[in-house]
Amino acid sequence: MKGASDDDVDAGSNDREVVDGRILRDNVYGSIEEDAVRRDFTVNALYYAIDDFSVRDYVGAHADIEARLLRLIGEPVERYREDPVRMLRACRLAAKLDFKVEAASAKAMHDNAALILTASPARLFDECIKLRERPRLKSFHQLTEHGLFRVMFPEVADQVAKTPGARQMIEATLLATDQRVLDGRPVSPAFLFATLLWPWLADVRKRLPAQFANEATRIAGERILDLQVKRMALPKRFSVPMGDIWALQDRLESSRKKRSSRMTLQPKFRAAFDFLLLRAAFEPGLQPHIDYWQALTRQQSAPVTNGEVTEGDEAETESGADEEVELLDDSSETGAPKKRRRRRRRKPKAGPSAG
Repeated sequence: MKGASDDDVDAGSNDREVVDGRILRDNVYGSIEEDAVRRDFTVNALYYAIDDFSVRDYVGAHADIEARLLRLIGEPVERYREDPVRMLRACRLAAKLDFKVEAASAKAMHDNAALILTASPARLFDECIKLRERPRLKSFHQLTEHGLFRVMFPEVADQVAKTPGARQMIEATLLATDQRVLDGRPVSPAFLFATLLWPWLADVRKRLPAQFANEATRIAGERILDLQVKRMALPKRFSVPMGDIWALQDRLESSRKKRSSRMTLQPKFRAAFDFLLLRAAFEPGLQPHIDYWQALTRQQSAPVTNGEVTEGDEAETESGADEEVELLDDSSETGAPKKRRRRRRRKPKAGPSAG
């Protein structure tokens, strides 16, 4: 009986290759005892024998399960050096199983958290996407407790430490997302990442010169995405809608709400408005804007959430994830004349009278 999926098994091809303590390839199979000690955690090293219908335990897995402990097999620092992503996997499994990371494994993780950045950005993203499995809030607590969150998101961690509202906003989103899953409602990873990085974006935005005020959120969003993708490979199917949700915040907060009716028809309006609702719980001064958009959408008979933290409906969070948002034309607010589209004159058809 193997306790986890193939994701939790070292993968490779044809042989075993170790460079500077890191396993690059591992596809060497030996006896069942040798296979057991190569696994990550004791709870993932139970085997079911079909010959006598027994469960075989070579690493003390049964005792750890009874004690609800997640323990690395072997020397913890060495195992983390072999594959740093094991630290993220430990946090994910501890949250998912409601286990406690064993003391030596936890200390080695905290002391060597910086190793996580030696993993490829693509692998970090893949493992972080798995962290969105329920319970997300517990996964966040595991990451912060063991020092991994600060390594992967240092700027966000600084804001969380300085601003109580930043941590509360992240935790409220994760808690609401867990509830959405329980209710069978759709969840958007783009919305989650947009919330996670917002405290950093808000700090960058307020530091921009005054001449960028009209597009401060868009500019700040582009800057932090450029930096974050170097640590974690956010694909465009997530980064593009994240940027759209952020950029629309300036429009939703604008005191000159021209073309408001047209804005409510934009593909990401619902997700952006939900994001504004979320912010309003922790940022003073946003309530008048929420009242305005709620009144407008009621007039248009368009349903909008009333104080509930959501992530847009299914059409927006799933099928609309890759659609581009058509931002409003700046010329409507600056007074600049609009450019008219030139029409081509049709050529007359050739006929008997042509000539």
